[in-house]
Amino acid sequence: MGSEEADDPVVQEVDVYLSKQLADHLYLFQYPVRPAHMPYDDVSHLAARIKPEQQKVELELSVNTDSPNYAKSKGEHYAHDVDGACTSLEDGAQRYYNSDKLDKQMLVSTPVGVSPSTFVAGIYKDGELHLTPLKGVIQLRPSFQYLDRIDAKHGRDSGAGGDSGDMPQDEDAKPVMVRFAPVETEEAKARRMASYEFVQSRRSKESWVNVQHHPIGDQFSSAECEAMFAQQTEEVPGFHMTSEDYLKQLIPKTVMTDTEKPAMPTNVLSMTELKHMTLGDQVRALLKNAKVIRFSQLLTLLPKGSDPTAMLRSLQQVALLVQGCWVVKSEVLYPEDTFSAFSGVPAQVLCRCRDYIMWHFTQNRFLVRKDIAAVIKMPTEDVKDILEQMARPKVNRGWEFLFDFDTEFVGRHPEIVQRQSMLWDALFQQMSKVLNISKADLKMAANAAANANSPPKRRRTTSRTRTKSGGTSELSDTDIVTETGARRCTLSGTADNKSKDPMNDITSEPSKSVSASHSTTSSTEPSGVNVSDDLKRELLLFVRDRMHSRFVMSVADLRQQLTLKLAQCPPGHILGTGVSDRLLEQTLQQIDAIEFPARQPGGEIVYAVVSVGGDHERLRGIVVDMLKETGRLKSAALRKRMEEEFVDNDVPSEADMKKIMKDYCSTKGGIWYLKGQMV
Repeated sequence: MGSEEADDPVVQEVDVYLSKQLADHLYLFQYPVRPAHMPYDDVSHLAARIKPEQQKVELELSVNTDSPNYAKSKGEHYAHDVDGACTSLEDGAQRYYNSDKLDKQMLVSTPVGVSPSTFVAGIYKDGELHLTPLKGVIQLRPSFQYLDRIDAKHGRDSGAGGDSGDMPQDEDAKPVMVRFAPVETEEAKARRMASYEFVQSRRSKESWVNVQHHPIGDQFSSAECEAMFAQQTEEVPGFHMTSEDYLKQLIPKTVMTDTEKPAMPTNVLSMTELKHMTLGDQVRALLKNAKVIRFSQLLTLLPKGSDPTAMLRSLQQVALLVQGCWVVKSEVLYPEDTFSAFSGVPAQVLCRCRDYIMWHFTQNRFLVRKDIAAVIKMPTEDVKDILEQMARPKVNRGWEFLFDFDTEFVGRHPEIVQRQSMLWDALFQQMSKVLNISKADLKMAANAAANANSPPKRRRTTSRTRTKSGGTSELSDTDIVTETGARRCTLSGTADNKSKDPMNDITSEPSKSVSASHSTTSSTEPSGVNVSDDLKRELLLFVRDRMHSRFVMSVADLRQQLTLKLAQCPPGHILGTGVSDRLLEQTLQQIDAIEFPARQPGGEIVYAVVSVGGDHERLRGIVVDMLKETGRLKSAALRKRMEEEFVDNDVPSEADMKKIMKDYCSTKGGIWYLKGQMV
């Protein structure tokens, strides 16, 4: 005998029998809102009925009106409202309660959604285990039908006030106009079959079957329990089955049956079916149903404990990032070989036009449907249907994207944002070739969207230039149409070009940020430009906030974060007036950021901060000092350094050490490298 078998000896062998005498009539009743120490065994059952096909059960149980916990005044009040003032059955009215008090309650079954094929009821007796399969699992909860009766009674009484029998008995015959019902479409039929009235009408067709309740210990109950024991009428052949086949027979795979499922509209998603899908299918189903969703909303809909990394991976396969939110891909909504329900346009054309609309929303919050339709040349119904999936109409402004910009997601996942931006650039290159969009058309579309955001205002502007000697000379007065948020105008010129047209001295360039209302200028700062104190103060707050949350960043990373921030700011924000790389470097020095030079050709200079507050500032200093020496470190070396620097009872925990290392480093092959400088 092996060691494993010796540790787990067989204590007893039991014969197992399968009884099928009650297999078609045995149900498991559950009472989820009833405490376990208060069963209904001792409660008098007044009536019971069942609908076998629907497995719907109703039980009438008596209520102890003499209990000290029973409110007699309330019970009499409800009984009077239900039965009225009738005192006996001779009044011609059928009483709901047997007395003048609320003396009974109703338990009604609700569907469980669990297949009973894997459940059995067992009885162990005389060293034998007898199993009986279950017909169904039913949960019973209290029902408040008496409240519905009160509402129905009051409504009937109030509506019958004018029907006093004064209507004439004989009326003249009147012609009747016969109308034929229109032909029902497939979509209308699906909606009708999924409606509450249709489902209730189907359920009401099955009649109730009255049954009699027998308590535990009753003679009839004991006789029925005997049927749960298998009858040994013949010799059972030998058991010839492998362990794998036995397990398959014992626990069969769950099969989702489509019987009794009405046709559902396209905008209805069953959360019960969602639980049985894989994570990728769940994400696909949710995106296909919602069309547009925030990542935080998706987290609340998916099961708890789902891997966020796997969720993001699945999300990028079925959706595209638009203003920090996720919009389902067009090919998911419009599969190949399908057509528009409005105009019959093929799916390939629908996908291309929908992608063009989505791309516009990556550039601006608003768009005008007329301008979009002029480019993609689609039927009005299809364009409106696509817009309603991801936008809402705004008076005098066109269509606005459905959700606000998701700053939280963009700030936490910059690498995904950058990857999606590159993907959009590639998609637009493909669309521009197919749709024959020229650069001029592109600029006109961008200007139209910008004008929808803020209409142009005409104002009188006097342009001046500064000479080399520091003096100023007035060129001329001219009327300039300023398109707020669409372009950034720069006045240039010298005193020598007074004769030139002033409009030739105005150069405009489209904004390159995500929002068309901001620009961050070039990376070089012109000499002689005075930076305002307000800009310095606002930039200091921005850089400190980003560095204290990310700990290690380069100037390029800060500029990318600045672009994302400006996308959320209103037009004319102080940070959009011009921030150079030199100004960013000066601000980093003000917050005592430590500079790490590039360790390989073409690398970036990165900055790290230590003084960010908290309980582990000393540990952060040690990590940064070790990285300053070689640009990398090992866990063992850091642990040894910690033991030397800290007293025994003050040494940070292993979890704290790992956390600080993740703040500053990326790991590869067991070695921790400074972020942005991994070899």
